[in-house]
Amino acid sequence: MIKVTTLYSLVEDAYEKGVDRANLQAAYAAFKTVVPTRGLSGSWTGSSSKPRATQFTA
Repeated sequence: MIKVTTLYSLVEDAYEKGVDRANLQAAYAAFKTVVPTRGLSGSWTGSSSKPRATQFTA
């Protein structure tokens, strides 16, 4: 949870006053260890294959 809030806080600071790029990149890398990347299939990595509400099914 701390990794997520740290990134959001840095993004907010970046808009308001600017932040060090290396610190932002490090916070993003830490954030990605917690929040999975979306795969090409449009679903979250490691989740079930049920279609999401925004996906169309044939």
